[in-house]
Amino acid sequence: MAALRDAGIRPDRELIRSVAFQTEPARRAAHALLDLWDPPTAFVTGNDLQGLGVIEACAERGLRVPGDVSVVGFDDIDAAGSAAPALTTVRQPFEDMAAETIRVLGAVTGEPDRAPIRLDMPVDLVIRKSTGPARRG
Repeated sequence: MAALRDAGIRPDRELIRSVAFQTEPARRAAHALLDLWDPPTAFVTGNDLQGLGVIEACAERGLRVPGDVSVVGFDDIDAAGSAAPALTTVRQPFEDMAAETIRVLGAVTGEPDRAPIRLDMPVDLVIRKSTGPARRG
């Protein structure tokens, strides 16, 4: 949302859906979004299972990914790379995140009034076959 605002784009709340981090709820939400008068040409999902659900919904509608719709997931689970098409995703450094969590927990243990700690971890965009240029209207 912040990135959209920074780019001068007003977020359209109608295009934002909150569903469980699973394939089937994402598939149903994608169908609802694809039913809109002006359906999206791209989906950014909260995890790879949701991304796979969006790809399923597009296939059920005869839409080509990425020819008609682009899809991006998050996490880079094994199934993302073997999906058809392979899912573009954001890879998180899970081992580093776990190590930092343990370090921070050790630092704050016994200090309940300590100020919140914010950690920013680098991520990698793994570009695969599920993204491409937006279709022309």
